[in-house]
Amino acid sequence: MPATLAKPNARSVLNQLEALSFASLEKLMPQIAALRAKKHPLVMSKREAWLKKKLEAGLPAGQWEEYRRLIERRDAGGLTAQQQQRVETLADVLEQHRAEWLGWAMELARLRRMTLQGLMRSLNIQRPVHG
Repeated sequence: MPATLAKPNARSVLNQLEALSFASLEKLMPQIAALRAKKHPLVMSKREAWLKKKLEAGLPAGQWEEYRRLIERRDAGGLTAQQQQRVETLADVLEQHRAEWLGWAMELARLRRMTLQGLMRSLNIQRPVHG
C-alpha cells in the first residue's frame, strides 16, 4: 500500500515561510500569486481590465518603428533639421508613454495588493523597452 502524504495545513506552511530569508520570500511571492490566481481565477473590475489592456497595448508600432528608423539614419550620417525635430517629438512621446505605463502598472499592482515586480511576473508582462 503506497504511503500517502498528509496535506500541510496553513499554519505549518506559514511557519516554514517565516524561516525563509527576505530574498527567498521575494522570489517566492510571484509563484504564490500565480498559484492563487490558478486556484481562484481573478474576476477583474472594469478598472483592472482597463489597466491590464493599457499595459498590454504598448506604444503604436508605427511610432516606434519611425523612431528607430530615424535613429538609425542619424547614427549613419545625420538628419535634416525637420527629421531631428521629429526624433525629438517621438522621444517625448516615448517618454510620456513610459511614465503613463508605469503609473498604470503601479495602480494595477496596488489594486491587486501585489508588488510591481510580482504583478509583472504574474501577468507575464515586460516593461516597455524603447529608445
